[in-house]
Amino acid sequence: MRILGIVALGAALGGCASSAEDITAAYVSPVMYQQYTCQQLAQEAQAVSARAGALSGAQDHQRTQ
Repeated sequence: MRILGIVALGAALGGCASSAEDITAAYVSPVMYQQYTCQQLAQEAQAVSARAGALSGAQDHQRTQ
């Protein structure tokens, strides 16, 4: 019974959210962007940046909960 409690505690602590600054970037192949114009690349970069900012804020919020 005691081991089950230790395992449950470990699982609970392992499920805590990390700080957004601790999350590393993932590789994305540039192949899908080869046919983009400069304007399309700028729009995509802006959208990705906005999404990353929103997710970073959500991640940090979850970490403090």
